[in-house]
Amino acid sequence: LLLGSISVYSGQVVTIQAEQTEETADALFDQLQQEYSSNMPAGHSQVSYTQNYQSNEPENIIFKKGSGNGTVNNGLTVDLESLTDNQAVGIMEKSPWLSSGMVDVTFSYTSESERIGFLFKADDDRPGIAVKYDVTRSDDNTLGTWVIQDPDNGSLWKSFVGPALEQDKRYRLRFGFHQDKMIIALDDLVIFNENTSILSDEWKDSLGQFGFFKWYQTPGTIKINNLSITGVGSAEKPSAEKYNYEYDFEETANVYDSNCAGVNGSVPAAIVA
Repeated sequence: LLLGSISVYSGQVVTIQAEQTEETADALFDQLQQEYSSNMPAGHSQVSYTQNYQSNEPENIIFKKGSGNGTVNNGLTVDLESLTDNQAVGIMEKSPWLSSGMVDVTFSYTSESERIGFLFKADDDRPGIAVKYDVTRSDDNTLGTWVIQDPDNGSLWKSFVGPALEQDKRYRLRFGFHQDKMIIALDDLVIFNENTSILSDEWKDSLGQFGFFKWYQTPGTIKINNLSITGVGSAEKPSAEKYNYEYDFEETANVYDSNCAGVNGSVPAAIVA
């Protein structure tokens, strides 16, 4: 992304200067991967799960709250049909258990109330952390409200402004996490790049799986064409006492800069440029 400065004198543009001011999504995710791969906790390994759903191999979605189902037919369709305690929580049974990693998903959705999301670090007792698309903004229908939240803790959330999602339109969403660092990109636009208290001490070293989230109102449907889950952790479900690991290395300095709006709802320059 090129951002420039323009000097004006007596109504005439006299200078134009431009420079590269933001790293690309690919570069940021590469940095994050290098960070968690070189600081792997004891007992963890590199794990991955990739699907394009062309083989029509079944994909089991286990609903911890609410109800729904997943069907495969040249893509994975996840129907979120009902809520329990205002939540539908569906966990992908074959997804790896990650402490740090990245999710790369190409998807579309339909939902009368918008409000759809994806989960990471979900385990038997908790839905994990949700990356949620809330609603299109009433003041500008090109923008939407996005949220990172611990669904079991109503006070642990952060909202920010990103692009609005159109229903039945295909998008590529990527999100990466390591310790308290979180990066989110929609297509190639970085919409969140921060160290966040959402990934507190309770969460930053914990292991969990990938899943789907719906709240407020059902039904909703998420259709996935491609899915890649990579990171460090365990390919199989760990024993309960190993959900959390202690890091045996000295915490490295943060080398990332924030690229996104915070709770105040300001809009990233890249979105309005």
